[in-house]
Amino acid sequence: MLLLQWAGEAAWDLDLTQIDYRVRYCGTGMDEGSRSTEERAEAERLARLEHERAAEGERHRVEEQAWCGRLPSEHLKRVAGNVRGMVQLDRLLVDEVDGAAPESAQRNGRGW
Repeated sequence: MLLLQWAGEAAWDLDLTQIDYRVRYCGTGMDEGSRSTEERAEAERLARLEHERAAEGERHRVEEQAWCGRLPSEHLKRVAGNVRGMVQLDRLLVDEVDGAAPESAQRNGRGW
């Protein structure tokens, strides 16, 4: 009994009894030879793009989780101090203060 590689490129003698066997095989990249260079480049570009989108989605999810389920405004991201600590205490209040008053008024109201 012989095991033959595709196109007879190699062969191996198998020590098997000569009966009918069911054979399964798996191949990858078998259609690569029929693709043009441009098609392969486009497929690689699309795969990279999908990978980048997935990574961006994961970064977004992690940041959202760090800010109690909702991304902060750009202003909140730039504020010095313990904004994340305040978000942990009362996210709705932080959002209201962020959206309701100019920065100078926010500083004056921080003594409460």
